[in-house]
Amino acid sequence: MKKNVQIIFVFLLPLLLVWNGFVSWKYIFFKSQPNSILSLNEKEEQSIAERVFSKMNRNHSKVVLPTPVNNLVASTSSQEVFQKEVSGFFSFSANVDGVLQEAGLPKNSSSPYWWLNSGAFLVIERGVFRTIQGPLEDNSSWRKLYLSNDPDDTDEGRYPQNLFRLVTHDTWKTFIQSFDFSITKDNLSQSTNRAESNGILSFNRYQDGDNLYYAGIRVDGAAVIKKKIGGEYYTLDYQPYFEGEYNRDTHPNLLPHKQWLGLKSVVQTQEDNTVLIQLYLDEYNKGDWKLVAEAIDDGSQAGAPFLKEGHAGIRTDFMDVEFDNYLIREIE
Repeated sequence: MKKNVQIIFVFLLPLLLVWNGFVSWKYIFFKSQPNSILSLNEKEEQSIAERVFSKMNRNHSKVVLPTPVNNLVASTSSQEVFQKEVSGFFSFSANVDGVLQEAGLPKNSSSPYWWLNSGAFLVIERGVFRTIQGPLEDNSSWRKLYLSNDPDDTDEGRYPQNLFRLVTHDTWKTFIQSFDFSITKDNLSQSTNRAESNGILSFNRYQDGDNLYYAGIRVDGAAVIKKKIGGEYYTLDYQPYFEGEYNRDTHPNLLPHKQWLGLKSVVQTQEDNTVLIQLYLDEYNKGDWKLVAEAIDDGSQAGAPFLKEGHAGIRTDFMDVEFDNYLIREIE
């Protein structure tokens, strides 16, 4: 009996050693791997969460655009990098190529940060984000949609960027908003809406498409601050800045082209519940900010001032534009 047990033990010993080695290998592989796999997934999730964008609502009741099937998908290969802190700071760095499609409603945007509701799509490429550059092809689905919904302002749907509107999902009350821009081309549409009031503009305390402040520079060379309330525009300040005389046909845009400029707006509620809006321009993009327009909304013009927090964003009209270094910072 003892001899039989010894024989069995001698026979099973190699198998036990092999099994033990397998278990040890399993332990080493599966026990050590999850930590590295987990950390990799966490990094991927962070980069994905930081690399998405969004979209804004153009108040144009006749235009009903469906949610596009080709909305940006969150992936490390097709998104820009975002840096966002809940401590009153938001910056947008276009470090990874991608495309943000227009969406009819903010909730349908593929970005947790932006909503583009007009302009067809936003392109991220070579470190900047921009409107469509040049005309869409005739067989483009966006061209067909704009052809049927707004042919006059977009030249039969070929230039949806003529109506570019980009809005933040988050809301802000007292804040500085700044970004760099470069105009690459004018789109000289025959639309009657192409006029001297067009320009590069920032949205401030945007409540909805009919109620907001905007500040920026116009194609007639002036700096402007306006209030839109109930769908009507009211000029709070207008200051000529760039030299020249605007003419729709011969001098349709007095702003510099293919040159980077900085635009900054500041919105603050004062102790007496009036709202101070300031516009600064960095003409040569060297950090030399000049105050070019300033207004106080005390409610004496066009109803009570907007005291609640609102969205921010960018509007451009009838031109192709590139952007960089978008930043929002809350101030006390």
